[in-house]
Amino acid sequence: DLDIAPDFFEYFLGTYPLLIADKSLWCVSAWNDNGKLSLVDTHAPHLLYRTDFFPGLGWMLTKDLWMELSPKWPKA
Repeated sequence: DLDIAPDFFEYFLGTYPLLIADKSLWCVSAWNDNGKLSLVDTHAPHLLYRTDFFPGLGWMLTKDLWMELSPKWPKA
């Protein structure tokens, strides 16, 4: 399950332009396995990480990419 942070939707609003501008991005994820307060740099709220791992929860992708992937998406 995913408990969303109070700024979950604001985060996606802020990162949506990055997703549109950078065609090498597949998605933006709000998931952080290490998101505990002791592991978050509170002095760098602008910090983002890029990874080649597809997150399992809390992600956003473009409609165009979803239209490409959805026919191939595994059935639940």
